[in-house]
Amino acid sequence: TKSITFHRAFDETKKEDLVKNIEILASLGFDRILSSGFESSAELGVVNLKKMVDHAKSFGVKIMPGAGINKSNLAKIIVETGCEEFHASARSESTSKVISKLSMGGGTEDLQPLLVCNPVKVKELIEIAKSVEFQN
Repeated sequence: TKSITFHRAFDETKKEDLVKNIEILASLGFDRILSSGFESSAELGVVNLKKMVDHAKSFGVKIMPGAGINKSNLAKIIVETGCEEFHASARSESTSKVISKLSMGGGTEDLQPLLVCNPVKVKELIEIAKSVEFQN
């Protein structure tokens, strides 16, 4: 079966309506919600993400933290939220001379210099995620 994720538009809803909004998304068939916990980064939103995780379980929905996740904060985010998944761009400046006109969410800021997914950063994040001990 296919899995469907609702993107960070969730963070633009009212925080006090998070349970109702998770229920709505679950009823529409979403399996996962990508969120920064109503903050500019997942690290700043850990308290809200934890609340979301706790409520989403009863609707069969997973919460996927995203925004500003890196090797220095991933373990904290996993431990404090109880999330089993995460989203990270793991970007670095490209050494390529190729100029892209397609932004990956950072507006023109991510085009100059061109930022691309770095496999070394991805590997580091995967290793961190696999090493975290859940305290459930």
